[in-house]
Amino acid sequence: MEHSTRNNIIKFVGFMLLTVLVVTLLCVFVRPKNPMDYTDKRSYEANRVFDEPNDTLDVIILGHSGVYRGLSPMEMYAEYGITSYACSKATLMPWESLDFLEQVLERQSPKLVVFETDQMFYDKGGKIGENYAKNAVENLIPIIRNHASWKDWLPGENYRERSYTKGYKFTKKKKAYKGTKELVATDVVYEMGKRHVKSLEKICALCKEKNIPLMLVEVPSKIRWDYEKYNAVKAFAEQHDVEFMDCNQRLADFDFDWKNDTCDSGDHLNYYGAKKLSAFFGEYIKEHYNLPDRRGDEKYAFWQDDLDKYNKYIAKSL
Repeated sequence: MEHSTRNNIIKFVGFMLLTVLVVTLLCVFVRPKNPMDYTDKRSYEANRVFDEPNDTLDVIILGHSGVYRGLSPMEMYAEYGITSYACSKATLMPWESLDFLEQVLERQSPKLVVFETDQMFYDKGGKIGENYAKNAVENLIPIIRNHASWKDWLPGENYRERSYTKGYKFTKKKKAYKGTKELVATDVVYEMGKRHVKSLEKICALCKEKNIPLMLVEVPSKIRWDYEKYNAVKAFAEQHDVEFMDCNQRLADFDFDWKNDTCDSGDHLNYYGAKKLSAFFGEYIKEHYNLPDRRGDEKYAFWQDDLDKYNKYIAKSL
């Protein structure tokens, strides 16, 4: 009886070890040539950052839909020669930004990382814990995330053209904000989620380790933003010695108009608002972070090609 039980235990342990080995090999086999999941529709445009040549991006911008609607890397390149990419996707969470940044830094050596702060406040829905757990499990068992990526390793042409919008998503739609909400100063501080804070602290530590300046930014939004959230981010920035710019308090600096520059009644910017914000923000970071002008640099000649495509796309879409 004991001999039979011991054999069964040995068989079970052997089976489990074999299963782990098979899963590990499958994870390697289905690992995409670009490390992020191309099957995730909300990630596709952001993930095209991995199609950029290595060490050619001076600024990495992490954020949710406010970034891909509000900041256009190509507008900043056209005006100031800044090479950047908007690594943004809908309802991006800080722990996803951390994973994303770790992957990007394997290929790029940016001179500035920009973290859009509204992602610190996605904490009131029941899916937050689910998102966190799903992200952790997918990091542990990549085959779950990358199950369709085996196709990348088949013989043949798998080339994807670079994104000429660099993560920006165009819309010319105008839908004015008609409310009366204003930023009213208060001493109340929004309590950010522990997971959110921990993830941003890890991003701070990673940037410090790599000797890359980190800047916290809030893009304009009448719907999501308030002074309690401003106080929370300001306190975090001061505690961790990083710069924080709330663009909601700088609207006059770039002639922003809530009647014409938003596409959805005050939540996201349209192209007209993004063009204004990108010009203002590009000038600011160029001056304060000593970013090089890459226009005319032979190594970055492909950026001019992408700018030509971008300009044609904008002209056709307006």
